[in-house]
Amino acid sequence: MLDKPETRGVKGGWSTSSIRPTKKHDGKPVRKVITPSKQTIRTSYPSSKSQKTNDCESGLESRAAACIELSPGVRKWSPQPFKVRLIVNGERKKYTPDFKITLKSGRAKVLEVKPLRKCLDEEVHSKLVAAQAYFESVGLAFEIVTEEDMGTPMFCQNLNLLRYYMRVPFNAQERTYAQKLVSMCEHLTILDLENKGLQKSTIYSLIANNILSTDLALPLNPNSNISLFLENDDEKCFFSGRSAFDLK
Repeated sequence: MLDKPETRGVKGGWSTSSIRPTKKHDGKPVRKVITPSKQTIRTSYPSSKSQKTNDCESGLESRAAACIELSPGVRKWSPQPFKVRLIVNGERKKYTPDFKITLKSGRAKVLEVKPLRKCLDEEVHSKLVAAQAYFESVGLAFEIVTEEDMGTPMFCQNLNLLRYYMRVPFNAQERTYAQKLVSMCEHLTILDLENKGLQKSTIYSLIANNILSTDLALPLNPNSNISLFLENDDEKCFFSGRSAFDLK
């Protein structure tokens, strides 16, 4: 019989006092992004992986940030990491990519987040071609991420929910207890785990931190099926960069 883990003082199954505050932004991005605008959504995105608050210039970038933050293969990431000069149709242009990510394998990637319709614009297309050529010349992978690369709206909604639970702490006993429960039963739900003594916030944290797994294409609820996270891929991401996007 499994020993239940020690429980912590919470209200309604949700841990609040145990969540560590996010550190303040300890560095400024190359391009200032938090500025008033009537046409552009600008948001701050607290990141557990970067241990700071990262800034996003649009709703699409915020969605991409959620995919990056929860991706098992991403070790750290930063927005607007540097500025480069490109030659676009014979003219020198300034260019700042949206994100730089470092994978657990140690490989780095530069990401440009753009709506698909904008990628088809001739001027934007030319700039992306030049950016790809530049980063290839310096040995960096360059990928374009559009709204079609980030899953369904439900998938993105689940990622946004889970990112808040990445910082909810759990101890080794809770982790082992949850893993043993799931390994012993083929069909186990979030509600089943709660009935076995685990707090809802702990279960969500275990999912967010890739200890447990569930189908994120479906709404997260008490009846969501839970399995063990078995993927051991140092480059697994919750987005598919369009490295093969037609830039030629």
